Amino acid sequence: MTTAPPAMHTRSVARKRRLKLFVQSIQRAGFGADILIIDGSSALYDGEAPGSLRGSDAHVAELTQTKVVLVVDASAVQNSVIAIVKGFRQLQRGFEIPSVILNHVQ
Repeated sequence: MTTAPPAMHTRSVARKRRLKLFVQSIQRAGFGADILIIDGSSALYDGEAPGSLRGSDAHVAELTQTKVVLVVDASAVQNSVIAIVKGFRQLQRGFEIPSVILNHVQ
């Protein structure tokens, strides 16, 4: 049986603790509020590493059980925006995308 090195275990525990504190701070900030807006920091599904959702805005939405309002830059697309939105909705797991805002529509 192999075990993880102590340093790896320490980093894992620290990461879980930071994540727990983050979720608790979101819960405190929204306590008693009718609405709470959490501004995403990057693309919805871009996590810490390729293929990982950890640390992504999707991961935060799932952890905090919040709905996502998807904002799509529609300046360079027309009908293709439907495929973009459909793709984002098909990938969602553990959270909802009930609304979409099309930005830069001409």
